[in-house]
Amino acid sequence: MCIEGLHNWWYQRQHGIGKPEISGQVNSTVINETVNAELDCNVYCSDHFYSMANWNEFNRMIEWDKTNQLPYSADGTEGSFDCDDFAKRLAGAFAIPYWSGLPFGELLVTAPSPLGAHKVNIFVDENLSVWIVEPQDDSTYRKSDLGGWEYHYAEFS
Repeated sequence: MCIEGLHNWWYQRQHGIGKPEISGQVNSTVINETVNAELDCNVYCSDHFYSMANWNEFNRMIEWDKTNQLPYSADGTEGSFDCDDFAKRLAGAFAIPYWSGLPFGELLVTAPSPLGAHKVNIFVDENLSVWIVEPQDDSTYRKSDLGGWEYHYAEFS
């Protein structure tokens, strides 16, 4: 086994998922402008540069993570999670080496009634397409799929 193969094997053994396939890097200004143009919301990028990957790589992490299997309760039932807890938990899954450089974050929205104020996840793929993730069931959407939503604030770690 070559050194790179050994490193990849060890990485997967340590983290439970292999490294993402990176296709390039962009300045945070590109992420900020892309999301603002698409969603017309405030955007905060904590890093100066982000590694880019295709939708399949983001989806691989989303499917690997088990956030969607946690119990949901909007009323604060002990031991359960509401929407902001789900969004933080899924964003936290990306906080491991190599994955943490991808533009994945949290998005505060207002959804049509009866949902109202809601928190979901957001990512930007290598084609600069903006994707919205419902962390409670791992569904991914484009803005055009979500009629009547208002977008307020996106934060990328």
